[in-house]
Amino acid sequence: MTLEEKQKALELRKQGKGYGEIAKTIGVSKSSITTFLKRDNLSETCPICGKKLIQKNGHRKRKFCSDKCRIESWKISKDNKFGNIEKTCRYCGCHFLSYVSKDTKYCSRKCYLNDIRKEVSENE
Repeated sequence: MTLEEKQKALELRKQGKGYGEIAKTIGVSKSSITTFLKRDNLSETCPICGKKLIQKNGHRKRKFCSDKCRIESWKISKDNKFGNIEKTCRYCGCHFLSYVSKDTKYCSRKCYLNDIRKEVSENE
């Protein structure tokens, strides 16, 4: 890798870009990028704030320095499948936040039970 490619790789990694994305941008193999960045210990930094991550032996590798950075990453992710969306409760009509992947219809268990009871009494 040339000096310019290395500087560009460092810059992109500090912006939170992944190895594959950096490799495509620069035009170098992913393994070269991975080796270079791991040698410089830049894979051990938080992609949000840039703080150095402290890894513990025997534990899963940390990707973020804190919960605050982890949640911020969710918020700024374009394909955020874990984000919250606003829904309307089927029973009481109030608005509540729910995960995108969940098929929730009620704001609480209480509303769910009340709606079930109402349907049972209407059918009798």
